[in-house]
Amino acid sequence: MAIRSSAPVWLPREPLVALARARLRVRLGARLGFVLTGATCVLVAVLLVAARGASEVAALMSDALVWLGWLGVGPLGLAAANARAVRDRDEGIEALVVARGHDAAALGVARALAVASMAMARMAAPALGLLGWAVLVGAAPPGGLWPLTGALLLAALAVGALVGALSAACGQWGGRRGVSLLVAAVLLPWAVADALGAPGWSLPGAIGSLVELARDAAGGAAPPA
Repeated sequence: MAIRSSAPVWLPREPLVALARARLRVRLGARLGFVLTGATCVLVAVLLVAARGASEVAALMSDALVWLGWLGVGPLGLAAANARAVRDRDEGIEALVVARGHDAAALGVARALAVASMAMARMAAPALGLLGWAVLVGAAPPGGLWPLTGALLLAALAVGALVGALSAACGQWGGRRGVSLLVAAVLLPWAVADALGAPGWSLPGAIGSLVELARDAAGGAAPPA
Protein backbone atom coordinates (compact mmCIF):
# COMPACT_ATOMS: atom_id res chain seq x y z
CA MET A 1 0.00 0.00 0.00
CA ALA A 2 1.36 3.40 -0.95
CA ILE A 3 2.10 5.80 1.89
CA ARG A 4 0.49 9.18 1.38
CA SER A 5 2.23 12.32 2.49
CA SER A 6 0.59 14.21 5.36
CA ALA A 7 1.58 17.56 3.83
CA PRO A 8 -1.21 19.66 2.28
CA VAL A 9 -1.55 19.14 -1.47
CA TRP A 10 -0.99 22.86 -2.10
CA LEU A 11 2.34 22.85 -0.24
CA PRO A 12 5.08 22.65 -2.90
CA ARG A 13 8.07 20.38 -2.63
CA GLU A 14 11.57 21.74 -3.16
CA PRO A 15 11.82 20.53 -6.80
CA LEU A 16 8.78 22.65 -7.67
CA VAL A 17 10.29 25.73 -6.04
CA ALA A 18 13.60 25.06 -7.81
CA LEU A 19 11.74 24.76 -11.12
CA ALA A 20 9.93 28.05 -10.50
CA ARG A 21 13.22 29.78 -9.62
CA ALA A 22 14.92 28.41 -12.73
CA ARG A 23 12.12 29.62 -14.98
CA LEU A 24 12.07 33.05 -13.37
CA ARG A 25 15.85 33.42 -13.44
CA VAL A 26 15.99 33.37 -17.26
CA ARG A 27 13.39 36.11 -17.73
CA LEU A 28 14.65 39.43 -19.07
CA GLY A 29 13.57 41.38 -15.99
CA ALA A 30 15.34 38.97 -13.66
CA ARG A 31 18.55 39.22 -15.68
CA LEU A 32 18.33 43.00 -15.87
CA GLY A 33 17.82 43.17 -12.12
CA PHE A 34 20.88 40.99 -11.59
CA VAL A 35 23.02 43.31 -13.72
CA LEU A 36 21.71 46.43 -11.97
CA THR A 37 22.31 44.81 -8.59
CA GLY A 38 25.94 44.26 -9.55
CA ALA A 39 26.30 47.83 -10.81
CA THR A 40 24.83 49.18 -7.56
CA CYS A 41 27.21 47.07 -5.50
CA VAL A 42 30.23 48.30 -7.47
CA LEU A 43 29.22 51.95 -7.05
CA VAL A 44 28.57 51.60 -3.32
CA ALA A 45 31.81 49.66 -2.86
CA VAL A 46 33.74 52.56 -4.42
CA LEU A 47 31.98 55.07 -2.16
CA LEU A 48 32.67 52.94 0.92
CA VAL A 49 36.40 53.30 0.33
CA ALA A 50 36.09 56.99 1.19
CA ALA A 51 33.68 56.47 4.10
CA ARG A 52 34.95 56.75 7.65
CA GLY A 53 33.07 55.61 10.71
CA ALA A 54 29.97 53.52 11.31
CA SER A 55 27.63 56.49 10.84
CA GLU A 56 28.87 57.18 7.29
CA VAL A 57 28.72 53.50 6.45
CA ALA A 58 25.16 53.33 7.82
CA ALA A 59 24.12 56.27 5.64
CA LEU A 60 25.64 54.73 2.52
CA MET A 61 24.19 51.30 3.24
CA SER A 62 20.68 52.63 3.84
CA ASP A 63 20.82 54.41 0.47
CA ALA A 64 22.21 51.24 -1.11
CA LEU A 65 19.32 49.20 0.25
CA VAL A 66 16.80 51.56 -1.35
CA TRP A 67 18.57 51.37 -4.72
CA LEU A 68 18.86 47.59 -4.47
CA GLY A 69 15.11 47.48 -3.93
CA TRP A 70 14.31 49.63 -6.96
CA LEU A 71 16.99 48.46 -9.39
CA GLY A 72 17.58 44.87 -8.31
CA VAL A 73 14.29 43.61 -6.94
CA GLY A 74 12.04 45.89 -9.02
CA PRO A 75 12.79 44.28 -12.42
CA LEU A 76 12.61 40.85 -10.77
CA GLY A 77 9.15 41.68 -9.46
CA LEU A 78 8.03 42.84 -12.90
CA ALA A 79 9.28 39.58 -14.39
CA ALA A 80 7.41 37.62 -11.73
CA ALA A 81 4.20 39.53 -12.42
CA ASN A 82 4.43 39.02 -16.18
CA ALA A 83 1.85 36.24 -16.71
CA ARG A 84 3.91 33.45 -15.16
CA ALA A 85 0.84 31.30 -14.51
CA VAL A 86 -0.35 31.81 -18.08
CA ARG A 87 3.08 30.93 -19.44
CA ASP A 88 3.22 27.76 -17.35
CA ARG A 89 -0.13 26.66 -18.77
CA ASP A 90 0.69 27.60 -22.36
CA GLU A 91 4.11 25.95 -22.28
CA GLY A 92 2.84 22.72 -20.72
CA ILE A 93 4.63 23.14 -17.40
CA GLU A 94 1.42 22.94 -15.38
CA ALA A 95 0.31 19.77 -17.18
CA LEU A 96 3.74 18.22 -16.62
CA VAL A 97 3.63 19.07 -12.92
CA VAL A 98 0.17 17.52 -12.55
CA ALA A 99 1.29 14.43 -14.48
CA ARG A 100 4.17 14.06 -12.01
CA GLY A 101 1.68 13.79 -9.17
CA HIS A 102 1.75 17.36 -7.86
CA ASP A 103 -1.28 19.55 -7.32
CA ALA A 104 -1.66 22.52 -9.67
CA ALA A 105 -2.16 24.83 -6.68
CA ALA A 106 1.27 23.80 -5.40
CA LEU A 107 2.84 25.26 -8.53
CA GLY A 108 1.29 28.64 -7.78
CA VAL A 109 2.67 28.56 -4.23
CA ALA A 110 6.04 27.49 -5.61
CA ARG A 111 6.10 30.54 -7.90
CA ALA A 112 5.39 32.80 -4.92
CA LEU A 113 8.11 31.19 -2.81
CA ALA A 114 10.55 31.40 -5.70
CA VAL A 115 10.18 35.14 -6.29
CA ALA A 116 10.13 35.91 -2.55
CA SER A 117 13.30 33.93 -1.89
CA MET A 118 15.08 35.45 -4.88
CA ALA A 119 14.01 38.96 -3.87
CA MET A 120 15.22 38.48 -0.31
CA ALA A 121 18.53 37.07 -1.55
CA ARG A 122 19.03 40.03 -3.89
CA MET A 123 18.61 42.39 -0.96
CA ALA A 124 20.39 40.53 1.84
CA ALA A 125 23.40 39.05 0.03
CA PRO A 126 24.67 42.36 -1.47
CA ALA A 127 24.08 44.14 1.86
CA LEU A 128 26.16 41.59 3.76
CA GLY A 129 28.84 41.62 1.06
CA LEU A 130 29.10 45.42 1.16
CA LEU A 131 29.33 45.44 4.94
CA GLY A 132 32.15 42.91 4.74
CA TRP A 133 33.86 45.15 2.18
CA ALA A 134 33.47 48.13 4.53
CA VAL A 135 35.38 46.23 7.21
CA LEU A 136 38.02 45.10 4.71
CA VAL A 137 38.79 48.63 3.52
CA GLY A 138 38.75 49.99 7.06
CA ALA A 139 35.70 52.21 6.63
CA ALA A 140 34.52 51.26 10.13
CA PRO A 141 35.60 48.89 12.91
CA PRO A 142 33.86 45.49 12.84
CA GLY A 143 32.32 46.03 16.27
CA GLY A 144 30.58 49.18 15.10
CA LEU A 145 28.94 47.34 12.21
CA TRP A 146 27.27 44.54 14.16
CA PRO A 147 24.12 46.57 14.94
CA LEU A 148 24.01 47.80 11.34
CA THR A 149 24.40 44.25 10.02
CA GLY A 150 21.45 42.93 12.00
CA ALA A 151 19.21 45.91 11.27
CA LEU A 152 19.92 45.99 7.53
CA LEU A 153 19.58 42.23 7.21
CA LEU A 154 16.12 42.31 8.80
CA ALA A 155 15.11 45.24 6.59
CA ALA A 156 16.42 43.48 3.47
CA LEU A 157 14.48 40.30 4.25
CA ALA A 158 11.30 42.28 4.95
CA VAL A 159 11.60 44.30 1.74
CA GLY A 160 12.26 41.17 -0.31
CA ALA A 161 9.29 39.40 1.22
CA LEU A 162 6.97 42.37 0.61
CA VAL A 163 7.96 42.85 -3.02
CA GLY A 164 8.05 39.12 -3.68
CA ALA A 165 4.58 38.51 -2.24
CA LEU A 166 3.01 41.43 -4.11
CA SER A 167 4.56 40.57 -7.48
CA ALA A 168 3.67 36.90 -7.10
CA ALA A 169 0.06 37.80 -6.30
CA CYS A 170 -0.17 40.11 -9.32
CA GLY A 171 1.35 37.45 -11.55
CA GLN A 172 -1.02 34.78 -10.25
CA TRP A 173 -4.27 36.76 -10.41
CA GLY A 174 -3.50 39.41 -13.01
CA GLY A 175 -2.87 37.04 -15.88
CA ARG A 176 -1.45 38.83 -18.89
CA ARG A 177 -2.12 42.14 -17.14
CA GLY A 178 -0.03 41.21 -14.13
CA VAL A 179 2.63 43.86 -14.82
CA SER A 180 0.00 46.60 -15.13
CA LEU A 181 -1.61 45.37 -11.93
CA LEU A 182 1.73 45.45 -10.10
CA VAL A 183 2.53 48.96 -11.31
CA ALA A 184 -0.93 50.14 -10.26
CA ALA A 185 -0.64 48.38 -6.89
CA VAL A 186 2.64 50.20 -6.22
CA LEU A 187 2.08 53.65 -7.73
CA LEU A 188 -1.58 54.38 -6.95
CA PRO A 189 -1.39 53.77 -3.17
CA TRP A 190 1.92 55.65 -3.16
CA ALA A 191 0.31 58.73 -4.73
CA VAL A 192 -2.75 58.57 -2.46
CA ALA A 193 -0.67 58.01 0.69
CA ASP A 194 1.64 60.86 -0.22
CA ALA A 195 -1.32 63.19 -0.83
CA LEU A 196 -2.76 62.25 2.56
CA GLY A 197 0.57 62.84 4.28
CA ALA A 198 0.99 59.18 5.24
CA PRO A 199 3.63 57.80 2.84
CA GLY A 200 4.25 54.78 5.06
CA TRP A 201 0.91 53.31 3.92
CA SER A 202 2.31 52.52 0.46
CA LEU A 203 4.85 49.88 -0.53
CA PRO A 204 7.63 52.37 -1.41
CA GLY A 205 6.85 54.30 1.76
CA ALA A 206 6.93 51.14 3.85
CA ILE A 207 10.28 50.21 2.31
CA GLY A 208 11.64 53.67 3.06
CA SER A 209 10.38 53.43 6.65
CA LEU A 210 12.01 50.02 7.12
CA VAL A 211 15.33 51.32 5.83
CA GLU A 212 15.14 54.42 8.02
CA LEU A 213 14.35 52.30 11.07
CA ALA A 214 17.33 50.10 10.30
CA ARG A 215 19.58 53.13 9.88
CA ASP A 216 18.36 54.77 13.09
CA ALA A 217 18.67 51.57 15.10
CA ALA A 218 22.20 50.95 13.84
CA GLY A 219 23.22 54.58 14.26
CA GLY A 220 21.96 54.67 17.81
CA ALA A 221 23.78 51.50 18.76
CA ALA A 222 27.03 52.14 16.89
CA PRO A 223 29.99 53.57 18.80
CA PRO A 224 31.42 56.91 17.63
CA ALA A 225 34.05 56.78 14.90
